[in-house]
This record gives sequence, structure tokens and C-alpha cells, in this order.
Amino acid sequence: MRDENVHMSEAHKNDHSLLDEFAFEALSGYHQKLVWKKKQLHKLFGEEFYNQYIRVGILVEDDVLDCDVIRVEEFHDQYNVEVRFYHKLFCEWYAAHYLARNVSKLSSNAAQLLGNLDPFDLQYVYRFACGLNKDASEHIIKYLQRTDEGQKFAILCILEQEDNMQDCVEIVKKLVSYNVEIHQNDNRLLQRSTLQILEFSSNKEIPITCLYLNKSYKECEGSNIVLHSGITLTYPSTLQHLKIEMGKDEETCEPKSLSEEEINAIFQYVLRCRAFKKLS
Repeated sequence: MRDENVHMSEAHKNDHSLLDEFAFEALSGYHQKLVWKKKQLHKLFGEEFYNQYIRVGILVEDDVLDCDVIRVEEFHDQYNVEVRFYHKLFCEWYAAHYLARNVSKLSSNAAQLLGNLDPFDLQYVYRFACGLNKDASEHIIKYLQRTDEGQKFAILCILEQEDNMQDCVEIVKKLVSYNVEIHQNDNRLLQRSTLQILEFSSNKEIPITCLYLNKSYKECEGSNIVLHSGITLTYPSTLQHLKIEMGKDEETCEPKSLSEEEINAIFQYVLRCRAFKKLS
């Protein structure tokens, strides 16, 4: 039995292409499907592979009560076995393998393939794929860089490749030479991506021309700025200009004003940025 388990484990390690495609299709489009009937997957993967996925914990089974009107009247309850990935991250990992293999082959239709995957919902599919395949990463990064939001996220994908560091430095230099904006409507992933770019710039001694907090500033807490999203913004040492635009007061519909205490706290924040020149 032990030899059989080892054989199946090696077989799965060497060929999980069917699972990759299955995971990719599960995450594609607006309506992701993350739960399946046992019979469906048993038939798709075959008994040996299915049992192996269950045994190692990639997939897990749940007993779900199926109780329709007829069965209630007959006082007869039945359990169905539903199957899911142990964690969505597992699904994203295998989907990334499929993406990494196929985005290069379908380079002419890469946008169509990537268009089915929301990068701000499935960031790890993109990042894993970039780390798995350098050729694929070029297509993925080019696709992401079509928009300002995607360009910020593309930086994180570039960072997945250690041998691409110089390219990353040049892209970041260009990006932070203009206003770097954090808007209150940006989702948390986009805001975190922006903060990682600021941190990267500081670590690489890249001047940050201007950080524009567009209605995203909430308060100063200790020595850091806290955004409305709850994300903490530590000071970027190479920041030159901090611009804060306050949101409107819900009652007066006028822009909110900063108290003297808040202004002092912001001054203390920017004074820690050794390249700082301007606050507005």
C-alpha cells in the first residue's frame, strides 16, 4: 500500500494538468464555482487521482443534507457528498499553472484568457503564474499595464521574479516620478499594492515626487497615517511632497477640515521623510 501511495504521489507531482485546467475554469468569469458533487469529480479525475487529492488534503469532502419537499413528506433524509478545495488558495495555485502554460501559447489571445480573471479578486493566480514562468509573466505584465490600477499591481508580479529586479526598479522610477494617488474608492488590494510600491521606492532610494491622498486620509495614529480602509501608511523616507484632499462632511456637504492637533501630527509624520519638501 505504501508503494502504491508513493507511486500516486509521484504521478500527481509530475502531471496535474487536468486539475490545473479544472481549477482555472472554476475561477474564470463572474460566477466562480468552488463546490462540486463527488460523482462529478470522481468521474473527471478517475478514482485513483481523486482519492489521492482527498488523501493529501487538496480536496475535501463535506456531507450536505439534501432534503426536498417529497423526502420531507416521506420522512426520509439523504446526505450528498460535496467536494471543494481545502482553501481557495489551493485552487488559485493550480489555476496559475494552467495560466502560466497557456498564456504564452495563446499570446495572440492572451487578453481573452486573462480577461476572465479579475486580478483584484484573484491576485495570487497572477502572481503565482509570473513566478512559475518568465515567458508567461511578460504577457501578464503587459496586459496589466494597460491601466493605472493594473500598472501598480503589475509591479507585484514583477517582484515575483528575482532576476527581473532591474526592470522593476526602472518601472517604479517612472511610476513614482508622477503623482502616486491613493483614492478612497480604491479597493484594499490596490491600496496595498500602492503602499508596497512606496516601500520598495524607499528601500531602493528612489525619490517619490508626490503622494496624493485623495479623500482616503482618515487620521494619524502614533507616527503613522491611517486610511479610511483601515490600512496603515508608514512614512516613505524618500517622499518629497504629500498632498491631502479631505472628503466631504456628510451633514454639511463641505470638505472636512483638519484640527490643529491633526495638522501637527501630519507635520510630525512628514518630517520623518528625509527628502520631504512640501505639504499641501
